[in-house]
Amino acid sequence: MIAGAIALAVTMSFAGAASAQSKQDIDRNLDGCEGKDNPSPDQRIKACTWLIQSGRWRGKDTALFFYSRSLAHKDNKDNDKALVDINQAIQLDPKDADYLAQRCVLFVWKKTPDRAIQDCNLAIKIDPKNPSAWAFRGDAYSDKKDYDRAIQDYNEAIKIDQTWMWPFNDRGTAYAAKGDHDRAIQDFDQAIKLEPKNVLPYRNRGSSYSDKKQYDRAIEDFNEAIRLDPKETSTYIDRGDAWDSKGDHDRAIADYNEAIWLDPKSDRAFNNRGLTYFSMKQYDRAIADYNEALKLDPKYVRSYFNRADAFAKKDDYARAALDYDEITRINPKHANAWYGRCWARALADQLVQALKDCDESLRLTPNSVNTLDKRGFVYLKLGQFDKAIADYDAVLKLEPKNTYSLYGRGFIKQKRGDDAGGNTDIASAKAIQADVAEEFAKFGVK
Repeated sequence: MIAGAIALAVTMSFAGAASAQSKQDIDRNLDGCEGKDNPSPDQRIKACTWLIQSGRWRGKDTALFFYSRSLAHKDNKDNDKALVDINQAIQLDPKDADYLAQRCVLFVWKKTPDRAIQDCNLAIKIDPKNPSAWAFRGDAYSDKKDYDRAIQDYNEAIKIDQTWMWPFNDRGTAYAAKGDHDRAIQDFDQAIKLEPKNVLPYRNRGSSYSDKKQYDRAIEDFNEAIRLDPKETSTYIDRGDAWDSKGDHDRAIADYNEAIWLDPKSDRAFNNRGLTYFSMKQYDRAIADYNEALKLDPKYVRSYFNRADAFAKKDDYARAALDYDEITRINPKHANAWYGRCWARALADQLVQALKDCDESLRLTPNSVNTLDKRGFVYLKLGQFDKAIADYDAVLKLEPKNTYSLYGRGFIKQKRGDDAGGNTDIASAKAIQADVAEEFAKFGVK
């Protein structure tokens, strides 16, 4: 909309400059505000500000300058200032679909999708052929994880403008979120055809290939993304994840190191490097990285889980339980945290507390096989064999080849004198996992 519109505003509104210098100033700032010759965002902001403060224009003409300055603030990643300017533009011209669409996407970026949808709805009502309004509303629905409605909106945007890269890219991310990576890749292919020098479709396609376990193709895409933008931290992390999945831990760590060098505040880079050290059984180094991630983001739930796993590998179950404490504090409805703390406390012989945690996990997710199995183990350790058998029976009804429930039930049957029944269960468990008896012995059951 901006291209040519500002010049038209001047043609209609400027009634002769006071001097040749004034005309030159006006022309220069009009070009800058319009974005002619690709000025920097700061240069564009300066030009638009000059025009607004000149006082030569009123109403809808001034709205154009606020709109253009809003776009420049958005390019500068200053969404608060962008929102102030677009509000001013809408106040001056409340029926302009482009302005409403711009505010819509700003609300998406500010994580208020319902408010965004209101603006995009109004923009679509004013101009049903506005592709931005459809695409940005799709972004709002994606933010709400309503991917089917998002895809419908991206479809409409693409019908209107098949040369615009973003609806293809964003529809691809919606398909990827639904697990339909083949269709996602088709969209990323098209996005790359439209803008072969844009990094994001390569990264997104690489992520889909990673999810399809086609790690070599993923790495090819991440390589190209890095060639186009060697300073984008996230791409190194994504490529590191792909190397890690291939078992090439040294290359994975090299990529995470590069990401941390580029952005020392990248909690994700520290967390994922920790995962690689964990895979290499270097648990102390893994814990050190999780510590850094949690310093950067004390509410990074995934890192608490990962650090708890590392402490458990060091047989420090009481310390692992403390990490689950933090997760339950952050999100009291996180069933896996209650389950994890149940198991950590069970292995730390904090059996009464462990039982309460398993009960809470099952309240949140009834019939969870893992939690029923672990509660059965707690009952076994407490000597409450009837309750243990009931839990193991419930697990084996849902999952007949569950190694630990088979062994636990067999152990109890033998304790009760049912050697035949016990031997059958234990033999079945050992057929699945030969060292299951040694594992139970490590946990104090022998």
